[in-house]
Order: sequence, then structure tokens, then C-alpha cells
Amino acid sequence: MNKKIIHLIVLLIIVITSSFFVFRSSPKKELVGLTEKECNKLDSFGKNVCFLKLAKQENDLSYCEEIKDHNLYYGCKDKIWEKDDCSYEKMVGEGIDECKFNKIIQEENVFICYTIKNEELEQECYNQLYSRGIELCKVNGYYMEYCVNEIALYFNNCSIIKATFGLNKSDASCYFDLARKFNDTSFCNNLREDNYNKCVLQLFSKREANDFCQIYVNNLSQRFNKSTRRILFDDCIDNK
Repeated sequence: MNKKIIHLIVLLIIVITSSFFVFRSSPKKELVGLTEKECNKLDSFGKNVCFLKLAKQENDLSYCEEIKDHNLYYGCKDKIWEKDDCSYEKMVGEGIDECKFNKIIQEENVFICYTIKNEELEQECYNQLYSRGIELCKVNGYYMEYCVNEIALYFNNCSIIKATFGLNKSDASCYFDLARKFNDTSFCNNLREDNYNKCVLQLFSKREANDFCQIYVNNLSQRFNKSTRRILFDDCIDNK
């Protein structure tokens, strides 16, 4: 037999054998997601929700006919999953916070982060938006003053307030908030005397307040007589 023919036959056998093993070793295509059989195993409400999910998954409205709940049925027929308002997630009772989070971030509407029930996701909502700086506040102009104050707190930098609104704008509440945030009286040093006292006192317990007030009044010894210092001490304690 011609050597070329023999080589051709051997090569053909190798190709056929390789194809056989490749075919045998290839995994079967697995079903992904829900199936009608799985939906039919569920209780009445679960079954309705399942068929709504299945209709979305397969983009097949024929599954809507299996839904007995009035609202879910019409939601299915209207392809509620195509609406950009989280109504589908609310209807199936899943992924609501995640949907709200994505929508809020997209719209840069920091003032509805509070509607997210998951505390970690809510905080992440604030973090992502506040990290964008005061440009975010211009998007939300109606609440700009509140927004700028929150941005200042996020960056621990109250100077942002005067830089945005001018030197006449008070930044006292920002320093009060930072003092509370870090339990650090050094932030109070940026305040005028009357606000400084209130700022410091808010961080002290009643026992600590007595010690603080005594030190505070003693520092005024050269400015006021003893009786006046006593009044100032009592007033200091009362304001705590």
C-alpha cells in the first residue's frame, strides 16, 4: 500500500478518535435560572412570583397566564421589569435596596439615601456621593446648604463652607458636629467663646463637667470676682 495512503488513513483515525473524546468530555449545556417545573412546586404566592421571574428571565409573556394574583399578573403583562423605578424588585420582594442604591448613585440624589434599609448600603450610598465633592451639591441645588455641610463633615474640613458661601457664612454647626464625631475638643477651638463653651461641654459627662467647669472658671479668676465666678460655674454646669 502506498505510504501516502497509509499516512492519510492514520491521520483520519487520529482525527476521528480525538473528535469522539472531545464530544464525550464536553459538558451538557446546563439550564440557567428558574424552570417551570420549579415554579409549580411552590405555594400559591411563591408560584405567582416565580412565574413573574420566569417571564422576565425568558422574556416570554405566556408565563403570565400562570399567575393568579391580580397585581402580579398585570405587572407581568406590562413587563414591569423594564421600568426604571425598582417596581419589579418591590413586586418580587428582592433586591430592593440594591436597585435603590444604583438608581440613587445614577441620579446623584443623595437626599434619598435614607430610604435604603440596609445600613451598610445606605452608608455606602452617602460615601460614594459625598466623595464627589461640592459639584454634587450643585446638582441638588434646593438642598445646597445642607449638602455642603455634609460634604464638609465627610472630608472633616469645615473651611469648605466659607469657601463655598463666603466668609460671612457660619460654620459653627460643622465644628460642633466634628467635635461629636471624633469626641475631640480641639475642633471647638475654631469657635467663638460662647460657642466654644457649649462645644466642649457637649463632650463631657456630668462628672467630667464639674472638673471642666472648675478649670474654666479658675481661668477667669483675674477677670471676675469670687461671687461672679460661682455664678459662672453654676451656669456652666446647668448648660451641660
